Amino acid sequence: MKKGDLDLLSGGAPCQSFSYAGKRLGLEDARGTLFYHYAKFLEQLQPKMFLFENVRGLLTHDKGRTYKTILDIFKSTGYTIQKKVLNAWDYGVAQKRERLITIDIRNDLTNQIKFTFPTPHDYKPVLRDVLLDCPESAGTPYSEYKRKIFG
Repeated sequence: MKKGDLDLLSGGAPCQSFSYAGKRLGLEDARGTLFYHYAKFLEQLQPKMFLFENVRGLLTHDKGRTYKTILDIFKSTGYTIQKKVLNAWDYGVAQKRERLITIDIRNDLTNQIKFTFPTPHDYKPVLRDVLLDCPESAGTPYSEYKRKIFG
């Protein structure tokens, strides 16, 4: 494969460094620096487009400075950036899961390639919608204590 032949490079870095559920160590955590490898791939492969996915918390980590650093590095490899937080529930997945999607288009192709983020679906599935052949279950009965409370 020659430089520039690849249509799309897709990936992300481990999210634990930026997630609200983690310690949010960001670039102080070795996992938080793995995006540098993606930037290296961008620089060497020069794909037409690049998709970088991570948690919403990356936007606000270190008051936005971490994400700005990442974007600056991606831009320095020759890309124009678009970003949006998408929720999987809006696109037919029975789970509320927000992800930061960063789309990069190589600068020399911005007049030829147009990308628009998908329109959210009206239908929002719930778990029972996707567990089609799941047997009926009474579930776990409440303890005596909880039965008195929730009766």
